[in-house]
Amino acid sequence: MRDKLIYFAGLFDGEGTVNVAQYWKPNKKMNKRYLCWRIAIEIAMTDKETVKWCCDTLGGNLKEKPRKEHKMQYRWRRVFRDAYEIAKAIHPFAKTKKKDLEKIIRHYDNKETNRKTENVVRRHTRPSRKTMELRTRRLVHGQT
Repeated sequence: MRDKLIYFAGLFDGEGTVNVAQYWKPNKKMNKRYLCWRIAIEIAMTDKETVKWCCDTLGGNLKEKPRKEHKMQYRWRRVFRDAYEIAKAIHPFAKTKKKDLEKIIRHYDNKETNRKTENVVRRHTRPSRKTMELRTRRLVHGQT
């Protein structure tokens, strides 16, 4: 499996995408909005067999994305905890996307270690919109 992870890390460095974003999601029933995370890793390319290999090796589905005047594009994607597990596995072998993978790992590692204290803080105080915007900017730009 180690050889497969090394190969995948190289493939991901060249063809992969990391998405770590925080956004406001409206809740129409309660007339409020709340912060959500979108965490995903994805490989998109025109070679179907390679994308199928990703699905067979690391799980997930192969999605077709037709494009006008171009070859068919195939996509493999894993989100949230699945993305975290894969990021941890390929992080030691990644070069180009190493910092992006670290964002996913840091997000979930911090979430695990601070889970109890976050629950207490959330019950007693609610961060201001300005504070949340600052936190989002720091996460997006890789600052701690």
